[in-house]
Amino acid sequence: MNKETSDIVDRIIYHAHNRPDKIAFGNFSYRQVAKKMCSLSLAINGMRVLVACENREESYIGMLASLHAGATYAPVDVSAPEARLNRILDKFRPTDIIVGLKDQDRFETVHRVGSECRISRQVVSDLPAYVIFTSGSTGEPKGVVISRKALNHFLKWSASDLGISHNSRISQHPNVAFDLSVLDIYTGLYNGAQIFPIQSSIDKMFPGRCIQRNKLTHWISVPSVVDLIAKDVSIKHNDFATLEKMIFCGEPLLPRHLEYIYNLNEKLIVFNTYGPTEATVCMTKLELTSKDWRSKINGSVALGDAIPGMEIELKDGRDNSEGEIIISGGQIAEGYWLQPELTNKVFVDNKYHTGDWAEIIDGEIYFKSRIDRQVKVHGNRVELGDIEQCIYDLTKKATACIKHQDRIIAYIEGSEINQTELLNKILENTVEYMRPYKIICLNDLPRNINDKIDYNSLAALAEEEV
Repeated sequence: MNKETSDIVDRIIYHAHNRPDKIAFGNFSYRQVAKKMCSLSLAINGMRVLVACENREESYIGMLASLHAGATYAPVDVSAPEARLNRILDKFRPTDIIVGLKDQDRFETVHRVGSECRISRQVVSDLPAYVIFTSGSTGEPKGVVISRKALNHFLKWSASDLGISHNSRISQHPNVAFDLSVLDIYTGLYNGAQIFPIQSSIDKMFPGRCIQRNKLTHWISVPSVVDLIAKDVSIKHNDFATLEKMIFCGEPLLPRHLEYIYNLNEKLIVFNTYGPTEATVCMTKLELTSKDWRSKINGSVALGDAIPGMEIELKDGRDNSEGEIIISGGQIAEGYWLQPELTNKVFVDNKYHTGDWAEIIDGEIYFKSRIDRQVKVHGNRVELGDIEQCIYDLTKKATACIKHQDRIIAYIEGSEINQTELLNKILENTVEYMRPYKIICLNDLPRNINDKIDYNSLAALAEEEV
């Protein structure tokens, strides 16, 4: 078996031969994972596989089996609304559906994660590796097509540059329908590490306790999960003694996140990464320590440098110091599933136009906002993220802002506050047109399956509240 291959299936087979009894995840050894992967792949008859398993460990095997069979898979969140699942089924039109035991009656053409067989070589294929359907629970699903070449490019980098080895114990926090899961699942398995799925409601509510209980060495998630850890009063200094690295992607990493992290464990190495789904998980990296992180702050944490084989540039700003992030290189998606017009709109000359606005300060690139979160209020351009940061600085509470009927509505996570007093303080720190029309307190800000703020849900609340 080829130890140097960047293909995840070949790596699973390699570990099955060289570390057969090493636990990959749950109660499955690498030998068992390889056998189940090969067995299930033989049942796949077509080229489009929907992986619809409630249990994450079953999903891992289903995705690997699809790659082994040379097919293209699309992972879905089976807890999503039926309307969304039906839209994905209509768009993807799977030839095969892999389900777990709990979901076998929901779909017609199914294969269950089943019996073992002899480990065999995979089918060589030029079909895409997977399709990730993005958008919120109420939005129209948009399928991002990632080639096997792009996946292998990403794994070649991530497996060698993030300090993961066969001794690592890695969290698997993101839902498998979210592309960040590719990082923890495949990079971990690539290096023969042990993966710890975090899927119970209790573990999601108290993720810090998972780190302690499982003696994790690597934590991978969106940055806002740190806010959930910080809410847990049982977590104390040095409770994360086994933790070596924390890897973040999917949204801006903020100073408060690093402040909290390094108060817990000053020896931690933190990787801030950036990349949309269309760039195969992430394509920049910044390494931070307790001694240097403050030098990489300007509102949020700097994005870092492009990884080998990828390029990042800013375009259409006032000058060369700001603009839309344009990316190119070996990890760029093939486009959107059966959406050629949209593909041609944002994939131009082999470059992907992200819709993210960034600024260069002292040689570092800083994410500023989504272009679609830049709004006009009474003719003035407003960065909603700037208002959120202002409110957080004043309250130390998580905040989300939306525009509703030419007015800004601010939602704050936590108990009631003195709205008049806070609005006056906001005005002292900003300008009149940036002051929210109304502030609404919620026990918890709504989040989607990716643990990001669900702005669609907040917009629906605004219709009721205002």
